[in-house]
Amino acid sequence: MIYYILIISSWLSLLLIGIYGLLRRMSFIRIFIALEFISSASLATAVIFGISYSFFILIGLVESILIGIFLAVGFYVLRVYQVEDLEELNELRG
Repeated sequence: MIYYILIISSWLSLLLIGIYGLLRRMSFIRIFIALEFISSASLATAVIFGISYSFFILIGLVESILIGIFLAVGFYVLRVYQVEDLEELNELRG
């Protein structure tokens, strides 16, 4: 029983740290780290509910692909607007 409480509390903390990181305007790398926290929480959910190993691998692959797409689009936007950080991009937008 204590094992499940520890798993659920760590899952909630990962999810909350990730959401907090996304809601704040931070640097691009910190947003990537926040997404990693959220994806770790989603993978922990798969473990908690006993989803099969093959589906667990599928979740990991989809998560990696989505984060890769996010990083590629983000770096492209930063390069187009010639800024080094998302805060500078927010200042340009007004």
